[in-house]
Amino acid sequence: MERAVIDGMDDIYEAWHQDLGHAEYRITITMAGYGADADAAETLLEGFLDKHPETGPVVSQNREVDTLSVTFSLKASGQEHALKLGQVVWAEGGAASGLQPTHVVRAEIEPVEDAEDRAPAGERVPA
Repeated sequence: MERAVIDGMDDIYEAWHQDLGHAEYRITITMAGYGADADAAETLLEGFLDKHPETGPVVSQNREVDTLSVTFSLKASGQEHALKLGQVVWAEGGAASGLQPTHVVRAEIEPVEDAEDRAPAGERVPA
């Protein structure tokens, strides 16, 4: 009986978040440089996994335009709140990596409609 109650807690938690307007958001932040440096991509991923593994970070590179991107997801009460939380995740994950920061060239945020479309955490994928 105790197991059934514990299993049901996840459903209650999700319902509570939905009732309060909490939703999941996917954030992608792209910075200039490091697009051709596989070691930098691995280092950045390790920093994010060290500081915020719960966000399921994925790192991608674009050699043509020499950029490095990190995509992660988090729960927030709205898009503006998600962006503020995302800035903290970005700063802490980047600092933990030890890479020199460069210019952020793009930041994207979108609500996550279905959890099945997320890449596995810790995976590098092409941009």
